[in-house]
Amino acid sequence: MTPRQLIRVKQSYLREQNKRQPECLTVQARDCWPPNLPPRVFQVWRNRRFLVQGYVEDTGMVRLTVCRTTMLDNGRMQDGITWDELQVLKREAGYGDYEAVEVYPRDGHIVDVANMRHLWVFPHGEGMPFTWNAVDPDLVARNALADGNQLSTAIASGVNRGSEAK
Repeated sequence: MTPRQLIRVKQSYLREQNKRQPECLTVQARDCWPPNLPPRVFQVWRNRRFLVQGYVEDTGMVRLTVCRTTMLDNGRMQDGITWDELQVLKREAGYGDYEAVEVYPRDGHIVDVANMRHLWVFPHGEGMPFTWNAVDPDLVARNALADGNQLSTAIASGVNRGSEAK
């Protein structure tokens, strides 16, 4: 079988498997997990479009690794997972009330071997000191309007981060 034929077989298999999955993430039985997963994987979730693997890191944090379940003609998994999709997947995996972060490393630390996204989930009640808190939707709306007005004023006056440093 040629490499191209093998990719087509895998694409067909994934399409059939995707049809059998629900719209929302569901926990997968261990016998349905992808083969050869590292021992730190504690849970696998799946829906029609995504595979999510839960890892326990050495720090005790949970890492959710997310990929689409559609294979491209080059043999890589489809890319382009949006922020909104990540937020929904985090919620459906049971971490909706937890803060998480996606890391954009220094250039020398980039590892890009697959079309996957990674969310590091903080322990419940912990998080980052720089996140927004949308407790009062009216306050959030007023702040957004004020921020928009400040941005418009800054743009009109030619002030931006790049020009401030000059």
